[in-house]
Amino acid sequence: MRREYPILEYDPERRAIIEPRPTPSDARLPEHCVLCFFREVLDRVCSGQGARQVACERSEMGEHPVYQIEWKGRPLAVVHPGVGAPMAAALLEHAIVAGARRFVAVGGAGVLDREIAVGHLIVPTSAVRDEGTSYHYLPPSREVEASPEAVAAIERVLDRRGLPYRRAKTWTTDAFYRETPGKVHLRREEGCLTVEMEAAAFFAVARFRGVSFGQILYGGDDVSGDVWDAREWNSRADVRERLFWLAAEACLEMEQPPATSAGAAHSGGRGSTSRRTASYTSGAMRNPCRTSVSRSWRISSCSRLRRASKSNPIVPVTGRLRALARFLANRSSSSNRRAANSLASTIASASPGCRSESRASTASRLRTVVGRSHPSFTAARVSAEPGRLNAGAATSCKTASGIWTTPKRRRSNSNRPSTDR
Repeated sequence: MRREYPILEYDPERRAIIEPRPTPSDARLPEHCVLCFFREVLDRVCSGQGARQVACERSEMGEHPVYQIEWKGRPLAVVHPGVGAPMAAALLEHAIVAGARRFVAVGGAGVLDREIAVGHLIVPTSAVRDEGTSYHYLPPSREVEASPEAVAAIERVLDRRGLPYRRAKTWTTDAFYRETPGKVHLRREEGCLTVEMEAAAFFAVARFRGVSFGQILYGGDDVSGDVWDAREWNSRADVRERLFWLAAEACLEMEQPPATSAGAAHSGGRGSTSRRTASYTSGAMRNPCRTSVSRSWRISSCSRLRRASKSNPIVPVTGRLRALARFLANRSSSSNRRAANSLASTIASASPGCRSESRASTASRLRTVVGRSHPSFTAARVSAEPGRLNAGAATSCKTASGIWTTPKRRRSNSNRPSTDR
Protein backbone atom coordinates (compact mmCIF):
# COMPACT_ATOMS: atom_id res chain seq x y z
CA MET A 1 0.00 0.00 0.00
CA ARG A 2 2.85 2.40 0.75
CA ARG A 3 3.60 4.82 -2.07
CA GLU A 4 5.87 7.78 -2.55
CA TYR A 5 2.95 10.16 -1.97
CA PRO A 6 0.22 9.51 0.63
CA ILE A 7 -2.55 10.60 -1.75
CA LEU A 8 -1.79 7.52 -3.87
CA GLU A 9 -2.09 5.02 -0.99
CA TYR A 10 -5.56 3.78 -1.84
CA ASP A 11 -6.86 0.96 0.39
CA PRO A 12 -9.55 -1.23 -1.23
CA GLU A 13 -10.70 -2.53 2.18
CA ARG A 14 -14.43 -1.78 2.36
CA ARG A 15 -14.70 -1.73 6.15
CA ALA A 16 -13.63 1.48 7.85
CA ILE A 17 -13.13 2.11 11.55
CA ILE A 18 -15.83 4.79 11.49
CA GLU A 19 -18.94 4.08 9.44
CA PRO A 20 -21.86 6.43 8.86
CA ARG A 21 -25.04 5.37 10.60
CA PRO A 22 -28.37 7.09 11.28
CA THR A 23 -29.36 8.13 14.76
CA PRO A 24 -32.43 6.51 16.37
CA SER A 25 -34.43 9.71 15.83
CA ASP A 26 -33.77 9.83 12.07
CA ALA A 27 -36.48 8.70 9.66
CA ARG A 28 -35.68 6.60 6.62
CA LEU A 29 -35.13 8.84 3.59
CA PRO A 30 -36.93 8.50 0.25
CA GLU A 31 -34.96 6.87 -2.57
CA HIS A 32 -34.66 10.20 -4.43
CA CYS A 33 -32.61 13.06 -3.02
CA VAL A 34 -31.62 16.51 -4.30
CA LEU A 35 -28.47 18.12 -2.94
CA CYS A 36 -28.85 21.86 -3.40
CA PHE A 37 -26.05 24.35 -2.77
CA PHE A 38 -28.43 27.34 -2.80
CA ARG A 39 -29.36 28.04 0.82
CA GLU A 40 -31.90 30.74 -0.01
CA VAL A 41 -33.64 28.40 -2.46
CA LEU A 42 -33.84 25.65 0.15
CA ASP A 43 -35.41 28.06 2.61
CA ARG A 44 -38.09 29.10 0.12
CA VAL A 45 -38.76 25.57 -1.10
CA CYS A 46 -39.04 24.09 2.38
CA SER A 47 -41.32 26.86 3.61
CA GLY A 48 -43.57 26.69 0.55
CA GLN A 49 -43.82 22.91 0.15
CA GLY A 50 -44.72 21.95 3.68
CA ALA A 51 -41.35 20.33 4.25
CA ARG A 52 -40.68 18.34 7.37
CA GLN A 53 -37.27 17.72 8.86
CA VAL A 54 -36.56 13.99 8.86
CA ALA A 55 -32.91 13.94 9.91
CA CYS A 56 -30.15 16.21 11.11
CA GLU A 57 -26.41 15.72 10.94
CA ARG A 58 -24.16 17.74 13.23
CA SER A 59 -20.60 18.96 12.90
CA GLU A 60 -18.44 21.73 14.34
CA MET A 61 -20.02 23.96 11.68
CA GLY A 62 -23.45 23.42 13.22
CA GLU A 63 -26.51 21.47 12.14
CA HIS A 64 -27.17 20.06 8.67
CA PRO A 65 -30.89 19.34 8.46
CA VAL A 66 -32.37 16.94 5.92
CA TYR A 67 -35.91 17.71 4.73
CA GLN A 68 -38.57 15.74 2.94
CA ILE A 69 -41.10 17.33 0.61
CA GLU A 70 -43.91 15.91 -1.49
CA TRP A 71 -43.66 16.89 -5.14
CA LYS A 72 -45.86 15.56 -7.92
CA GLY A 73 -47.27 13.12 -5.41
CA ARG A 74 -43.89 11.60 -4.60
CA PRO A 75 -41.49 11.98 -1.66
CA LEU A 76 -38.19 13.75 -2.23
CA ALA A 77 -35.35 14.32 0.23
CA VAL A 78 -33.63 17.72 0.14
CA VAL A 79 -30.35 18.67 1.79
CA HIS A 80 -27.62 21.30 1.59
CA PRO A 81 -24.33 19.39 1.06
CA GLY A 82 -22.05 21.97 2.64
CA VAL A 83 -19.06 23.40 0.82
CA GLY A 84 -16.01 21.46 -0.31
CA ALA A 85 -15.42 17.80 -1.08
CA PRO A 86 -14.92 16.39 2.46
CA MET A 87 -18.15 17.82 3.89
CA ALA A 88 -20.17 17.08 0.74
CA ALA A 89 -18.94 13.47 0.67
CA ALA A 90 -19.75 12.95 4.35
CA LEU A 91 -23.30 14.28 4.01
CA LEU A 92 -23.81 12.16 0.90
CA GLU A 93 -22.69 9.11 2.89
CA HIS A 94 -25.25 9.85 5.58
CA ALA A 95 -28.01 10.26 2.99
CA ILE A 96 -27.10 6.88 1.48
CA VAL A 97 -27.06 5.04 4.78
CA ALA A 98 -30.47 6.55 5.58
CA GLY A 99 -31.99 5.05 2.43
CA ALA A 100 -31.48 7.45 -0.52
CA ARG A 101 -30.21 5.82 -3.71
CA ARG A 102 -30.68 8.28 -6.58
CA PHE A 103 -29.17 11.74 -6.37
CA VAL A 104 -28.96 14.93 -8.39
CA ALA A 105 -26.88 17.84 -7.11
CA VAL A 106 -27.38 21.38 -8.30
CA GLY A 107 -24.98 24.29 -7.90
CA GLY A 108 -22.87 26.93 -9.58
CA ALA A 109 -19.37 26.72 -11.03
CA GLY A 110 -16.62 28.94 -12.27
CA VAL A 111 -16.20 28.91 -16.04
CA LEU A 112 -12.96 28.38 -17.95
CA ASP A 113 -14.43 29.88 -21.13
CA ARG A 114 -15.73 33.45 -21.00
CA GLU A 115 -18.20 32.67 -23.78
CA ILE A 116 -20.23 30.62 -21.29
CA ALA A 117 -22.74 33.14 -19.99
CA VAL A 118 -23.96 33.42 -16.42
CA GLY A 119 -26.82 30.98 -16.05
CA HIS A 120 -25.83 28.71 -18.93
CA LEU A 121 -26.42 25.07 -17.98
CA ILE A 122 -23.62 22.50 -17.89
CA VAL A 123 -24.14 18.78 -17.32
CA PRO A 124 -20.83 17.31 -16.10
CA THR A 125 -20.15 13.83 -17.44
CA SER A 126 -16.82 13.47 -15.62
CA ALA A 127 -14.61 15.34 -13.19
CA VAL A 128 -10.85 15.83 -13.01
CA ARG A 129 -9.79 14.67 -9.55
CA ASP A 130 -7.75 17.63 -8.33
CA GLU A 131 -9.04 17.24 -4.77
CA GLY A 132 -8.25 14.69 -2.08
CA THR A 133 -11.49 13.02 -1.00
CA SER A 134 -12.08 10.89 -4.10
CA TYR A 135 -8.72 9.12 -3.66
CA HIS A 136 -10.02 7.47 -0.49
CA TYR A 137 -12.92 5.90 -2.40
CA LEU A 138 -11.38 4.89 -5.74
CA PRO A 139 -7.91 3.95 -6.99
CA PRO A 140 -5.88 6.88 -8.33
CA SER A 141 -6.91 8.06 -11.78
CA ARG A 142 -7.13 11.36 -13.55
CA GLU A 143 -10.92 11.48 -13.83
CA VAL A 144 -14.07 9.94 -12.40
CA GLU A 145 -17.35 9.70 -14.28
CA ALA A 146 -20.87 10.66 -13.29
CA SER A 147 -23.49 7.89 -13.32
CA PRO A 148 -24.64 7.50 -16.95
CA GLU A 149 -28.24 6.83 -15.93
CA ALA A 150 -28.29 10.08 -13.95
CA VAL A 151 -26.78 12.06 -16.83
CA ALA A 152 -29.37 10.54 -19.18
CA ALA A 153 -32.22 11.50 -16.84
CA ILE A 154 -30.96 15.09 -16.58
CA GLU A 155 -30.65 15.36 -20.35
CA ARG A 156 -34.16 14.00 -20.90
CA VAL A 157 -35.59 16.67 -18.62
CA LEU A 158 -33.60 19.50 -20.21
CA ASP A 159 -34.48 18.33 -23.73
CA ARG A 160 -38.14 18.04 -22.80
CA ARG A 161 -38.08 21.59 -21.45
CA GLY A 162 -36.25 22.87 -24.52
CA LEU A 163 -33.38 24.26 -22.43
CA PRO A 164 -29.93 24.58 -24.00
CA TYR A 165 -27.07 22.98 -22.14
CA ARG A 166 -23.59 21.59 -22.64
CA ARG A 167 -22.19 18.21 -21.67
CA ALA A 168 -18.73 18.80 -20.30
CA LYS A 169 -15.88 17.75 -18.09
CA THR A 170 -15.46 19.69 -14.86
CA TRP A 171 -12.41 20.42 -12.74
CA THR A 172 -12.79 19.71 -9.02
CA THR A 173 -10.29 21.48 -6.77
CA ASP A 174 -9.88 21.97 -3.04
CA ALA A 175 -8.24 25.39 -3.32
CA PHE A 176 -10.10 28.15 -5.14
CA TYR A 177 -7.37 30.61 -4.13
CA ARG A 178 -4.91 28.48 -6.12
CA GLU A 179 -6.69 28.50 -9.47
CA THR A 180 -3.65 29.88 -11.25
CA PRO A 181 -3.53 30.91 -14.94
CA GLY A 182 -1.30 27.92 -15.65
CA LYS A 183 -3.70 25.48 -14.01
CA VAL A 184 -6.68 27.02 -15.81
CA HIS A 185 -4.88 26.67 -19.14
CA LEU A 186 -3.97 23.06 -18.37
CA ARG A 187 -7.52 22.11 -17.42
CA ARG A 188 -8.95 23.87 -20.44
CA GLU A 189 -6.59 21.92 -22.69
CA GLU A 190 -7.90 18.62 -21.33
CA GLY A 191 -11.50 19.61 -22.00
CA CYS A 192 -12.77 21.14 -18.76
CA LEU A 193 -15.36 23.91 -19.05
CA THR A 194 -16.00 24.53 -15.35
CA VAL A 195 -14.30 24.49 -11.97
CA GLU A 196 -15.97 23.62 -8.66
CA MET A 197 -15.15 21.89 -5.38
CA GLU A 198 -17.31 18.76 -4.99
CA ALA A 199 -18.16 16.86 -8.20
CA ALA A 200 -15.24 14.40 -8.19
CA ALA A 201 -15.96 13.46 -4.57
CA PHE A 202 -19.68 13.05 -5.29
CA PHE A 203 -19.01 10.78 -8.27
CA ALA A 204 -16.41 8.72 -6.37
CA VAL A 205 -18.63 8.14 -3.33
CA ALA A 206 -21.56 7.19 -5.57
CA ARG A 207 -19.46 4.72 -7.50
CA PHE A 208 -18.00 3.21 -4.34
CA ARG A 209 -21.39 2.82 -2.69
CA GLY A 210 -23.23 1.70 -5.80
CA VAL A 211 -25.78 4.52 -6.10
CA SER A 212 -26.73 6.84 -8.99
CA PHE A 213 -25.44 10.41 -9.00
CA GLY A 214 -25.65 13.27 -11.49
CA GLN A 215 -25.18 17.01 -11.29
CA ILE A 216 -26.42 20.20 -12.93
CA LEU A 217 -24.16 23.24 -12.87
CA TYR A 218 -24.75 26.76 -14.09
CA GLY A 219 -22.13 29.13 -15.39
CA GLY A 220 -20.94 31.49 -12.67
CA ASP A 221 -17.81 33.55 -12.16
CA ASP A 222 -15.20 33.72 -14.92
CA VAL A 223 -11.66 32.52 -14.17
CA SER A 224 -10.57 32.20 -17.80
CA GLY A 225 -8.61 35.46 -17.91
CA ASP A 226 -5.78 36.98 -15.94
CA VAL A 227 -8.29 38.88 -13.79
CA TRP A 228 -11.14 37.21 -11.94
CA ASP A 229 -14.63 38.37 -12.96
CA ALA A 230 -17.35 37.58 -10.40
CA ARG A 231 -20.13 38.51 -12.87
CA GLU A 232 -22.53 38.70 -9.89
CA TRP A 233 -23.17 35.03 -10.50
CA ASN A 234 -24.63 34.18 -7.10
CA SER A 235 -27.33 36.87 -7.25
CA ARG A 236 -29.42 35.11 -9.92
CA ALA A 237 -32.28 34.00 -7.68
CA ASP A 238 -34.59 33.19 -10.62
CA VAL A 239 -32.06 30.88 -12.24
CA ARG A 240 -31.15 29.17 -8.99
CA GLU A 241 -34.69 28.29 -7.96
CA ARG A 242 -35.54 27.08 -11.45
CA LEU A 243 -32.47 24.86 -11.36
CA PHE A 244 -33.65 23.26 -8.14
CA TRP A 245 -36.94 22.15 -9.70
CA LEU A 246 -35.13 20.87 -12.79
CA ALA A 247 -32.90 18.81 -10.51
CA ALA A 248 -35.95 17.48 -8.64
CA GLU A 249 -37.61 16.47 -11.90
CA ALA A 250 -34.45 14.77 -13.16
CA CYS A 251 -33.97 12.94 -9.87
CA LEU A 252 -37.49 11.51 -9.98
CA GLU A 253 -36.87 10.61 -13.64
CA MET A 254 -34.42 7.93 -12.49
CA GLU A 255 -36.83 5.04 -12.09
CA GLN A 256 -34.52 2.06 -12.52
CA PRO A 257 -32.41 1.34 -9.42
CA PRO A 258 -28.70 0.56 -9.91
CA ALA A 259 -27.77 -3.08 -10.56
CA THR A 260 -27.03 -4.96 -7.35
CA SER A 261 -24.02 -6.98 -6.40
CA ALA A 262 -22.55 -8.20 -3.14
CA GLY A 263 -19.82 -6.27 -1.45
CA ALA A 264 -20.78 -2.71 -2.36
CA ALA A 265 -22.22 -1.66 0.95
CA HIS A 266 -21.06 -0.53 4.32
CA SER A 267 -20.20 -3.25 6.75
CA GLY A 268 -22.44 -1.59 9.34
CA GLY A 269 -19.58 -0.38 11.50
CA ARG A 270 -19.72 -0.26 15.27
CA GLY A 271 -22.19 -3.12 15.38
CA SER A 272 -25.07 -1.12 13.91
CA THR A 273 -28.01 -3.42 13.19
CA SER A 274 -30.65 -0.77 12.66
CA ARG A 275 -33.53 -1.84 10.44
CA ARG A 276 -33.23 1.26 8.34
CA THR A 277 -29.69 0.33 7.36
CA ALA A 278 -30.35 -3.35 6.73
CA SER A 279 -30.47 -3.10 2.95
CA TYR A 280 -27.40 -0.89 2.96
CA THR A 281 -25.28 -3.15 5.15
CA SER A 282 -26.37 -6.47 3.69
CA GLY A 283 -24.24 -6.15 0.57
CA ALA A 284 -27.30 -5.76 -1.64
CA MET A 285 -25.89 -3.01 -3.80
CA ARG A 286 -23.69 -3.10 -6.83
CA ASN A 287 -19.96 -3.47 -6.44
CA PRO A 288 -18.60 -0.49 -8.39
CA CYS A 289 -15.27 -2.25 -8.84
CA ARG A 290 -17.03 -4.63 -11.22
CA THR A 291 -18.75 -2.07 -13.41
CA SER A 292 -15.96 -0.68 -15.55
CA VAL A 293 -17.26 -2.49 -18.62
CA SER A 294 -20.87 -1.40 -18.10
CA ARG A 295 -19.82 2.19 -17.54
CA SER A 296 -18.02 2.10 -20.86
CA TRP A 297 -21.25 1.43 -22.74
CA ARG A 298 -21.62 5.13 -22.85
CA ILE A 299 -24.65 7.07 -23.87
CA SER A 300 -22.65 8.17 -26.93
CA SER A 301 -22.81 4.56 -28.11
CA CYS A 302 -26.60 4.76 -28.07
CA SER A 303 -26.42 7.87 -30.23
CA ARG A 304 -24.15 6.05 -32.68
CA LEU A 305 -26.56 3.14 -32.82
CA ARG A 306 -29.48 5.45 -33.45
CA ARG A 307 -27.69 7.33 -36.23
CA ALA A 308 -26.61 4.05 -37.81
CA SER A 309 -30.19 2.82 -38.04
CA LYS A 310 -32.27 5.86 -39.01
CA SER A 311 -33.47 4.21 -42.19
CA ASN A 312 -34.00 0.76 -40.71
CA PRO A 313 -34.29 0.16 -36.96
CA ILE A 314 -33.55 -3.56 -37.44
CA VAL A 315 -30.06 -4.04 -38.86
CA PRO A 316 -27.62 -6.98 -38.84
CA VAL A 317 -25.97 -7.53 -35.53
CA THR A 318 -22.49 -7.78 -36.99
CA GLY A 319 -22.36 -4.16 -38.16
CA ARG A 320 -23.68 -2.86 -34.85
CA LEU A 321 -21.32 -4.84 -32.70
CA ARG A 322 -18.30 -4.05 -34.86
CA ALA A 323 -18.93 -0.38 -34.10
CA LEU A 324 -19.25 -1.12 -30.39
CA ALA A 325 -16.17 -3.33 -30.44
CA ARG A 326 -14.17 -0.51 -32.03
CA PHE A 327 -15.51 1.88 -29.41
CA LEU A 328 -14.52 -0.38 -26.53
CA ALA A 329 -11.17 -1.29 -28.05
CA ASN A 330 -10.24 2.39 -28.17
CA ARG A 331 -10.77 2.70 -24.42
CA SER A 332 -7.67 2.27 -22.32
CA SER A 333 -8.69 -0.18 -19.60
CA SER A 334 -7.97 -3.89 -19.90
CA SER A 335 -11.57 -4.76 -18.98
CA ASN A 336 -12.80 -2.77 -21.98
CA ARG A 337 -10.35 -4.54 -24.24
CA ARG A 338 -11.61 -7.87 -22.93
CA ALA A 339 -15.15 -6.73 -23.66
CA ALA A 340 -14.11 -5.82 -27.22
CA ASN A 341 -12.55 -9.27 -27.67
CA SER A 342 -15.74 -10.89 -26.40
CA LEU A 343 -17.77 -8.87 -28.87
CA ALA A 344 -15.40 -9.80 -31.68
CA SER A 345 -15.88 -13.46 -30.85
CA THR A 346 -19.64 -12.98 -30.88
CA ILE A 347 -19.45 -11.22 -34.25
CA ALA A 348 -17.48 -14.11 -35.72
CA SER A 349 -20.10 -16.64 -34.63
CA ALA A 350 -22.85 -14.45 -36.11
CA SER A 351 -21.46 -14.56 -39.66
CA PRO A 352 -24.01 -15.20 -42.45
CA GLY A 353 -22.67 -18.70 -43.06
CA CYS A 354 -23.58 -19.93 -39.59
CA ARG A 355 -26.24 -22.57 -39.12
CA SER A 356 -29.53 -21.48 -37.58
CA GLU A 357 -28.65 -23.23 -34.31
CA SER A 358 -25.45 -21.19 -34.08
CA ARG A 359 -27.30 -17.97 -34.87
CA ALA A 360 -29.87 -18.71 -32.17
CA SER A 361 -27.05 -19.30 -29.72
CA THR A 362 -25.48 -16.01 -30.80
CA ALA A 363 -28.72 -14.14 -30.14
CA SER A 364 -28.79 -15.64 -26.65
CA ARG A 365 -25.20 -14.58 -26.02
CA LEU A 366 -25.99 -11.07 -27.20
CA ARG A 367 -28.91 -10.84 -24.82
CA THR A 368 -26.51 -11.72 -22.02
CA VAL A 369 -23.99 -9.09 -23.13
CA VAL A 370 -26.62 -6.36 -23.41
CA GLY A 371 -28.21 -7.41 -20.15
CA ARG A 372 -24.91 -6.90 -18.36
CA SER A 373 -24.48 -3.43 -19.79
CA HIS A 374 -25.58 -0.29 -18.08
CA PRO A 375 -29.35 0.41 -17.80
CA SER A 376 -28.93 3.48 -20.02
CA PHE A 377 -27.94 1.14 -22.85
CA THR A 378 -30.54 -1.56 -22.37
CA ALA A 379 -32.98 0.35 -24.54
CA ALA A 380 -31.10 -1.33 -27.41
CA ARG A 381 -32.53 -4.83 -27.26
CA VAL A 382 -31.79 -8.04 -29.09
CA SER A 383 -34.82 -8.79 -31.23
CA ALA A 384 -36.59 -12.13 -31.40
CA GLU A 385 -35.08 -12.77 -34.81
CA PRO A 386 -31.73 -14.52 -34.24
CA GLY A 387 -28.66 -12.57 -35.30
CA ARG A 388 -30.32 -9.16 -35.37
CA LEU A 389 -30.30 -6.27 -32.93
CA ASN A 390 -33.25 -3.96 -32.44
CA ALA A 391 -32.04 -0.49 -31.62
CA GLY A 392 -35.16 1.40 -32.54
CA ALA A 393 -35.59 2.40 -28.91
CA ALA A 394 -31.99 3.43 -28.39
CA THR A 395 -31.72 6.72 -26.54
CA SER A 396 -30.64 9.74 -28.53
CA CYS A 397 -28.36 12.05 -26.63
CA LYS A 398 -28.57 15.54 -27.95
CA THR A 399 -26.20 18.19 -26.73
CA ALA A 400 -27.92 21.52 -26.97
CA SER A 401 -26.03 24.70 -27.53
CA GLY A 402 -26.85 28.31 -26.95
CA ILE A 403 -27.55 30.41 -23.91
CA TRP A 404 -30.30 29.82 -21.40
CA THR A 405 -30.09 33.27 -19.91
CA THR A 406 -27.96 36.12 -21.15
CA PRO A 407 -27.70 38.78 -18.45
CA LYS A 408 -25.68 41.90 -18.85
CA ARG A 409 -22.15 41.15 -17.76
CA ARG A 410 -20.69 43.57 -15.27
CA ARG A 411 -17.35 43.74 -13.62
CA SER A 412 -17.34 43.11 -9.86
CA ASN A 413 -15.45 45.43 -7.59
CA SER A 414 -14.96 42.68 -5.03
CA ASN A 415 -11.58 41.01 -4.88
CA ARG A 416 -12.73 37.93 -2.99
CA PRO A 417 -14.57 35.05 -4.60
CA SER A 418 -17.60 33.52 -2.93
CA THR A 419 -16.89 30.14 -1.35
CA ASP A 420 -20.30 28.56 -2.07
CA ARG A 421 -19.40 27.57 -5.60
